[in-house]
Amino acid sequence: MQTPLQARSSLDRLQSLLPEVFTPNSRTGELFLRFQLTNSIEAAISLERIVETLRLPAQSITPMPNMPTCTLGLMENQGKVFWAVDLAQALGLSQGATRTREYEIIIIEALPLDNSTTATANSTNGETLLLGLAVAKIRSTLRLQSDEIKAPIANTLSALEPYIQGSFQQNDDETLILSVEALSNAKGLYGD
Repeated sequence: MQTPLQARSSLDRLQSLLPEVFTPNSRTGELFLRFQLTNSIEAAISLERIVETLRLPAQSITPMPNMPTCTLGLMENQGKVFWAVDLAQALGLSQGATRTREYEIIIIEALPLDNSTTATANSTNGETLLLGLAVAKIRSTLRLQSDEIKAPIANTLSALEPYIQGSFQQNDDETLILSVEALSNAKGLYGD
């Protein structure tokens, strides 16, 4: 059995070998989820409004007639039913998540439309409006300081401009930072 003096010297030695365990650096900045929007466009959205991410079999989404082509259908998760949409197609990009055996879905808390009384009534009743965004590939999370977010490079597609908050450059790859508020009210979602 170790004496208190021996235990203390072991602890001191351990602290000198692994200082980051005993005095962790507090990390600051906003967390984002990075994903592949199309084969050539990488994007990210704030984790603040993301409820969950999941890989969902295609048969778990119920197609609905007379909906915009970007609408995959209705899906259910944790007792709630909501729309799943192909995000790239909803934003006017030609290449979206093609109909496959399974989808990678980002579930977000969507804002009610300004002109929708049903959505406004649901949000005032304390009900959270959800929206499933199908993307090509969910990549990783990243933490960004506000000074790391810059204006996007000038050759950004004009279809994406209303949804872009900024961009993040790592090596030679640009990740577009998209606004969840703008995404949840994208005109392509509602057939306008």
